[in-house]
Amino acid sequence: MVTTWNSLREWDRVLGWLEYSIRQHSLDSRERDLIWLLRFNDNWRLREAALKAVRHLKEPSAGLMSEVVRIIEDTSLYSGVRVLGAEALAHLLDCNRKMRRPPAQKKAITRRLRALMAEPQPPIVTDAVRSALDIIEAIPASGSVVVTV
Repeated sequence: MVTTWNSLREWDRVLGWLEYSIRQHSLDSRERDLIWLLRFNDNWRLREAALKAVRHLKEPSAGLMSEVVRIIEDTSLYSGVRVLGAEALAHLLDCNRKMRRPPAQKKAITRRLRALMAEPQPPIVTDAVRSALDIIEAIPASGSVVVTV
């Protein structure tokens, strides 16, 4: 993975890189870097910016969707970032729906989100997850490209 920064502690540079990549419409080619940012636990600004940036992707991968679901599931995180994750996931799922390409991991995502909904969650998280579930349930099951998660 090639990144344009030396340290994630230099978050202002990373945010600049994200903004530049969005403006240049080159974010899809840097998806692995986005996943890395989503996994970085030491800076909430970077995680939030990465979740907002994924809304600019045109062809999201199974790995990215899985990482976003992991954030939604993480009850140790604050509700705001979990809601951003659910909103980002809804967008990613909608991208697949518009391309008539259901995500190969549709069943796994649905199962994970339903398991999350079976436990008490803050209402704002519940509403955001419910919206993502509504979108994934509207995606037809045919025509998928098989991607292993």
